[in-house]
Amino acid sequence: MLNWLAGSACPGETRLKEICAKVGWRYEELFQGDSLADELFEEDYLNFEKLTQRYLRLEPRDPLAAWGHIPLAAALVHVDLEASGFICRTIIADHFGARIEFERSKQVVLQVNVIYGRGLVISWLDDQALTRETRELSEASLKVIKDNLRTVAGL
Repeated sequence: MLNWLAGSACPGETRLKEICAKVGWRYEELFQGDSLADELFEEDYLNFEKLTQRYLRLEPRDPLAAWGHIPLAAALVHVDLEASGFICRTIIADHFGARIEFERSKQVVLQVNVIYGRGLVISWLDDQALTRETRELSEASLKVIKDNLRTVAGL
């Protein structure tokens, strides 16, 4: 146990079960099933593709939990845009979608949402709130959108 805590060794499955029994932990809850998948997901670098994959896995069995990925994706988009110099605000709607509005332009709004069976998407809305373009939410799509924001919208 001391070597494990010191980071110099890791016990195998049999030893982990023994340790859990001695300290009163439930091995199944700690090291198997959804809890381990959730922990691995959280430790992994969050990106749009992984969020979409996670959403698509959750969607059939727990739609409400799946919808929770939309505000997270919108927050990641917001942070990326702000880091790229775009001053914006993100509004989470009651239908779990998110609108990203820009301080210097009322002509362009981005919307982060989902399409059932397809996953997380980002849409470019015009000044009349009509969808001009919808793309899969990915690093590549966001790069294209940022380039378009600079050239088309003058941001």
